[in-house]
Amino acid sequence: MSNTDPDAIPKEKKTKKAVTTAPSTTDSNSETTPTQEAFSIGNHPTTHAPTQTNDILPLVTPLPPSSEDTDEPMSSPNTSPTPLMSRTHSGAGTTKTPQSKTLNALGRIPKKTLKLQGEILKGVMTLDNGLKLTSAPSGGFHVPQLGDSVWRNIAPSLQAKWVQKPGAKAWVRLYRAKYEENAQSTVAKLRNVITQLIGASRATDIIISPPTADEALYERFSQPWHLLVSGLPAEAIDLLTSLAVCATTDVTCFFVPFEQPLPTYICTIENMTFQDSTRSNLLIAELVRKVLRDNAEVSSFINSHIIAPTATTASRAIDSIRVSSLNIATSRSSMLTVWNIYCDAPPPFSLEDYYLWSALIRSLRFPSDDYGTGVPRLQDKQFTCAGCKSLDHPTGLCPLPATPGWLGPSNAAAKEDLSMTSLDTRSNNPSHNGFKRGSTRGRGTRGRGSNNGPRGGRGGPNLRGFKP
Repeated sequence: MSNTDPDAIPKEKKTKKAVTTAPSTTDSNSETTPTQEAFSIGNHPTTHAPTQTNDILPLVTPLPPSSEDTDEPMSSPNTSPTPLMSRTHSGAGTTKTPQSKTLNALGRIPKKTLKLQGEILKGVMTLDNGLKLTSAPSGGFHVPQLGDSVWRNIAPSLQAKWVQKPGAKAWVRLYRAKYEENAQSTVAKLRNVITQLIGASRATDIIISPPTADEALYERFSQPWHLLVSGLPAEAIDLLTSLAVCATTDVTCFFVPFEQPLPTYICTIENMTFQDSTRSNLLIAELVRKVLRDNAEVSSFINSHIIAPTATTASRAIDSIRVSSLNIATSRSSMLTVWNIYCDAPPPFSLEDYYLWSALIRSLRFPSDDYGTGVPRLQDKQFTCAGCKSLDHPTGLCPLPATPGWLGPSNAAAKEDLSMTSLDTRSNNPSHNGFKRGSTRGRGTRGRGSNNGPRGGRGGPNLRGFKP
């Protein structure tokens, strides 16, 4: 797309020419959540997103078509003109031969790419159509580490139909999402913000489909959470999923690719006496890698659940283990350090197999010579943020509201919840021991009890809700 394309999003101002792009991101429920004042983030995480400056940045212009491959078939370069129509002589009638399209340097049809245009001031991007949204900081937004399939608790009949929907599709989930039987207001807000993001000409056929719950779940933020976005050009869907987080004063939401990406979070461990420091995180990461290498079942699971494993597939995943510390409150006067374990280069699992693999790791212990034995936090101790639904922090420590220029809900909303971290997810106890969909109807299954069992045993995330 050139800078003079009338379909630019929105039109470029002639006085600005510099280019900046929005970074791409990937990458459960809560009964009670802690207050912001009851928690503080660890001072020594392994990675930090640099603070965004307050400088006014120039307009963002759409990029030209990229050289990425598309699903369209390749055509061979031909120096001779291609006829619009040729007639066969076998009695089959007339056969249309399409004109050959311009090919890129790789000999493939270029993919159209859209980018947002706007000015950025103090972390807020203002599009030319007036829409204000939080600009992604350097390094991108925090990627919510979901512990459920986006399909969880969507009625099977609807799942079957949505899978067959033609064209590009994506999921959208609200901040602090919960299931709504009447989603009219939510759909109206989402349709409005998406239209402003991609341009009205591309949104004429947009469909935002709210889910129908398969069964009643007695959870504070019950699922399904995700709505399906369809009816848009592929480049518009790509724009939304590359944006990932959209925080405005009217609505804050997350865009997720239709094929849900793998998380990188595995578990959170505690009961160790390491001081909270970058060096401690590195030592714990190496300790975890050693335990995984010494456990034959961890590597065996990888090699038996992916296509064409190589001699280095398992070792590459284990070598990518990373640890980040988090300071939480056990009371208003006592703090506790815990450590999140991530696999930054997970094997090419299906989502189901990744959750099973992480459940296997959650069943392990991580002994050290001088600092105690690390134990995964399971059942009620498993974090689940009520806002972004990530498993790697409690609600009061959600990093998104701390983003410069954040226009979405603040962590002050957590003040309505209890401050004890151990109660952060006390009603979120779905099954991880297979895919049995036991009934959750009736008060006898509320909270910790259900036919599916508590979040215990290996302590893996919920495995219900995978599409059939």
